[in-house]
Amino acid sequence: MEYTVHKVQNNFVKIATNQKITLPHLRYIGRTVKPPLKYFYKCTLKNYELFVKDGLINWSIIKEKEPEIKEAIKTIGQKSVQGEAIKAAKSIIVVGSSDACDGYGTAAEQLIKVLKMLGYDARGSGLFNMGRPGRAEVITAMAPAFLGSSYYKEGGITFSTIESDRLPESWVSSYKESRLNMVMSNFNRETFERSGVKNVEVLPLYIREEYQPIERDWEKGAFGFLTYSNTSFNHFRKGYKYLAEAWIEKFKGNNKVNLTMKFTIGNVMGVQAGKACKEEEYGKLMEKLLECGNVKIITRRMSNEELLGLMKQSHCFIYPSMGEGLGYCFREGMATGMAAIVTGGSAMTEWMPEGSTEYINCKKVEASQYYQQHSPGRFSWSNMGNLCLLDVKHLGEIMVSLYENREKARKMGQEATKIRQILNKENTAKELKRIFDKYGVGK
Repeated sequence: MEYTVHKVQNNFVKIATNQKITLPHLRYIGRTVKPPLKYFYKCTLKNYELFVKDGLINWSIIKEKEPEIKEAIKTIGQKSVQGEAIKAAKSIIVVGSSDACDGYGTAAEQLIKVLKMLGYDARGSGLFNMGRPGRAEVITAMAPAFLGSSYYKEGGITFSTIESDRLPESWVSSYKESRLNMVMSNFNRETFERSGVKNVEVLPLYIREEYQPIERDWEKGAFGFLTYSNTSFNHFRKGYKYLAEAWIEKFKGNNKVNLTMKFTIGNVMGVQAGKACKEEEYGKLMEKLLECGNVKIITRRMSNEELLGLMKQSHCFIYPSMGEGLGYCFREGMATGMAAIVTGGSAMTEWMPEGSTEYINCKKVEASQYYQQHSPGRFSWSNMGNLCLLDVKHLGEIMVSLYENREKARKMGQEATKIRQILNKENTAKELKRIFDKYGVGK
């Protein structure tokens, strides 16, 4: 196998080989090409992103990796020429978010790991309009609002979620095209079916192995509440406004209790779709919250070790969201032995061990109007069904009851660790195999 990597003008490089090769392993559009390589739009070699146009790769991005790129092309080319490429039935590309800290990114990451457990050659692909990658099966692990319509083809597979109890009208046609739609909860399955989508199967995510029971002091020191998500304080759907209001009323100036709120948006207030989400209103609320003297705000990403350290210092996880297709963060906390306070609606009541959780009373509120009110310009969908509007008074009462009864909270945390028996990788793999067998995927 001969190959050359040619440097050319303007920091670009052209790759050429002397044999016909296929590149399904490189986030590639799946075409078989003859040398020199042309229309080689975008691919990934390990962790190196290559942005390509008309056979030219941006050399400034990869100039330190020329030997590795040569070897990768050589290896893939040889496998293809020798007929050793993985068969189409066993090759799966998961298209979704590349951010493992958000819900869709977590879903894509876990789906790939489970597929590999089942013997598939699975790999991820970021958000770009690559079309269907030829021989490989594609699973779109993202909602239609974030992907081009080219990802949703007749006979395709999806893995998605939504927080309201009806699909936006603009999404329905995309899911109807698919032969299999996997969702993360029974709540989602009912939502899809209520919206007219068929072939819906439930595949819940699993709790990652690093979230194991943690020994924490339930008797001494301040009682700690924790909440976190891959959002900002003014992300209206996560319900931090209601948590702040309840906290100010019940715990202001109380040094025997504390609240830690961790966001991954660098700006505490954050922005949504380029527009500030009621920053003045949330800013005043944040000022009042910090005046309580027992609230800590963290606005950066943390390693798993750092996050586990926060959990060790905390006794109860609060997740006051207005709606979730699954709800992942609080389940991580539960796996370590934290009691849980979550909204009593959407998918947040599923997969929960008995005696582990206090549910916040809520009522239904029309979702579309709420999105338009709190996040103008981002969501213009109609007929999205409902979200959950929390009862702030009830949330405050629940927090006080656990703060005043540590033994109750401890027992709830003990029961919460049983979530690992429900949501684990083995169960997810078993369910995925059942689904694939039912729909003939990989046959």
